[in-house]
Amino acid sequence: MGTTGSPDASGRDQRFRAQVGTAEIESAFVANPRMAEAAAVRISHSMKGQGIYAFATLKLDEQENIDMRRKLAATVHA
Repeated sequence: MGTTGSPDASGRDQRFRAQVGTAEIESAFVANPRMAEAAAVRISHSMKGQGIYAFATLKLDEQENIDMRRKLAATVHA
């Protein structure tokens, strides 16, 4: 959230510089050559206050698998 109480243009809360914003998550996902596009949005979280929900679309000739999900999650958590 910016000083007005809302996220800035990158989706990052300016009070907590170490937090990851939505733009960083989208960038991490589309850096994977198997991804066609990605989007991330802030959501309300009952315990943490806020969270991020991310969507990713594979390229047409790619198949989803658990290994890819783990790699994407590891990229964002790194």
